[in-house]
Amino acid sequence: MRKLIKIFSYITLVAILLAAGFIIYITNFIDPNDYKDQIKQYAEVEHNIQVDIQGNISWSFFPWIGFGLEDMSIKLPNDEKFATVEKAEAYLSLMALLEKQVKMKGISLIGLNLNLIKDAKGRGNWESIKKTPEDSSTNTNNSASDNSSDKLQFSIANIDIKNASIRYEEQLTNQIYELKDFNLSSENFSLNGKTFPLKLSSKITQSNPQLKIDIDASADLSVDTESEKYAISNLKFKSTAQGDFSKNQSVPIALAGDIRFDKTNNLIEFEELKGAIANMNFSAELASNSSNAGEFSGQLSVPNFDAKKLLSTLGNEDALANLKSGALSDVQLSTSLKNANDILSLPNLSIKLDDTTIDGSVSVNLKTTAIKFALQGNTIDLNNYLNETKDGASQPEDSSATSTAQDTEIFPTKALKSLVLDGSISIDKLITSKVEINTIALKTNAANGQITISELSGKTFDGAFNATASLNVKSNSPTLKLTSTIDSMQAATIVNAFADKELMTGVINANINLTSQGNSMAAIKQSMNGTANFDVTDGVLKDIDLEKQVCDGIAKIRQESLQEKEWGGETPFETLAANFTINNGIIDTQSLVTKTKSIDVDGKGVIDLPQSALDYQLNVTIIGDAEDHACSVNEKYQDVPLPIRCRGKFSDEASKWCRPDLGNMQQVLLKIGENQLKRKVGEKLEEQLGENIDEGTKEKINDALKDLGVDKLFGN
Repeated sequence: MRKLIKIFSYITLVAILLAAGFIIYITNFIDPNDYKDQIKQYAEVEHNIQVDIQGNISWSFFPWIGFGLEDMSIKLPNDEKFATVEKAEAYLSLMALLEKQVKMKGISLIGLNLNLIKDAKGRGNWESIKKTPEDSSTNTNNSASDNSSDKLQFSIANIDIKNASIRYEEQLTNQIYELKDFNLSSENFSLNGKTFPLKLSSKITQSNPQLKIDIDASADLSVDTESEKYAISNLKFKSTAQGDFSKNQSVPIALAGDIRFDKTNNLIEFEELKGAIANMNFSAELASNSSNAGEFSGQLSVPNFDAKKLLSTLGNEDALANLKSGALSDVQLSTSLKNANDILSLPNLSIKLDDTTIDGSVSVNLKTTAIKFALQGNTIDLNNYLNETKDGASQPEDSSATSTAQDTEIFPTKALKSLVLDGSISIDKLITSKVEINTIALKTNAANGQITISELSGKTFDGAFNATASLNVKSNSPTLKLTSTIDSMQAATIVNAFADKELMTGVINANINLTSQGNSMAAIKQSMNGTANFDVTDGVLKDIDLEKQVCDGIAKIRQESLQEKEWGGETPFETLAANFTINNGIIDTQSLVTKTKSIDVDGKGVIDLPQSALDYQLNVTIIGDAEDHACSVNEKYQDVPLPIRCRGKFSDEASKWCRPDLGNMQQVLLKIGENQLKRKVGEKLEEQLGENIDEGTKEKINDALKDLGVDKLFGN
């Protein structure tokens, strides 16, 4: 037995000496650089690529199995450069491998350049590289290798990747992505749960839209493949981004915190996450403990920041043009977060915009992009946000600019077609420069290109309004429907809001039913149809003095001067009512009635919305006692309708709209004079002959004079 052991020992010693001699011989007498041509031929025959190694090839076997090369390039069959490497090295411990440990001294990769191209047919240039039978069978043997690798201890003392770059081009979309100046370093990398540091930096670019991102990150990582637990701690991520989205302004981005992932227990946690986008900071706590991938819950908080400064940093200067200097200077947000069944919910959302607070809930279906919301706000004062238009001398109207504005698309039909939402908003008070609305309520939903407002109501200026509306954008020519009621509101504010002129005061009640079609203001005006009616009580027509126009007309026909006095320049009225029929933008009024203390008005006419013009024929009847009138009116003019013509453009001054209709007024006054003459002649004849003429004779005289244009000289 002792002799057998001795023989075995000799054999082992000889084997070790032979192996050592073989290693010494290979490393000292065989130069791998002598095999460059064979390597090149093998790559070309077996993989259909051209390999060119201009630099040195080195190897070692003990105590580290190592391999290194310098200055290598790879070309594809069409002579297209695929990859270049300045230097690559890897060293593996031979003794550790015998103990079922993968222990590497280091991996070093310097100056890697990789060029990836996908053509218009979706084929990548890397697909031209041939696979060997061994490559094809790799997948079938994965299970066996995976089972054995679980028992191996894997570690790398040092990982160093410097100045690497990858270029990826998609020719179908004409898009180019580039990863430049990529650097990664790590020490004591392992897969047994021990913590190791990692540092990374790089530059990322995109061609269309243009985007450039610089990244600098560091963290401590822990990877335990046996228990399937992974952790990132002390994460410090810093970046700057710029491009078309920010009009090439640099936007700083930062993120810090800890992340843990337990695959076995389906647990992922984001702890003490803190970040910043420009001047907006945020913090979050998120956790997921579910078998359904993507489900999580947590909290998000954004402390107060200057949103106007953020918008400026993001290059949205146009959005800031009309904002006041202090607007959006104190913006805050806090909410809980929940994602389940592909629905992201913000159930306890609270937003602060300066002095305004909005609370409620919002949810988004991540698959269908459907949005649901229920929001409640206190007071929103737009005067604190928007600069007022400066008053000044009127400028000549630019017809080309007006035409362009009228033809500008109003509704983004492409976006609205895919819009799916269901929500409600209530606001305690909304304040603008012209209107203050209380208790606003809005309910709306949208799906399949149909947007509906089932409720829009509020209280304003001692009255209330209620409206429903719908917008169908299934075609490129949207269809709009509107139904509205106005109850006891002040007419001045409504007219001023829509016409930007103070035309009327009083208490108004109205009903409106409209339909229209088109995607520009001009098209909507031209296709508007519907009905409307209103009545106004105890009001005043501003800049329209109907009584003055009547007096002026009478004076001109008499060839007299209008009585000198202080005219009011307006028409106070007790009631004003009208019914409208709208056809293709033409508002037809067949019954417009106004009553004042001294005149009654009955009229009809049209308002031409496409032409922004009006044309009304009014009949003004003087009523009441003479002392109530603005001018000296003979009783013969009382209770006689006198014509006034009101016409002009909306842009004209209202005081120039209405003038006496002298042609028709002259005919009326001639008729009055004619009738007055007949009456006086009749009175004189009756005075002279009345009692001496019997009734039969009077009748004959009346019939005889009828042919002369005199209706009657004698009454019955």
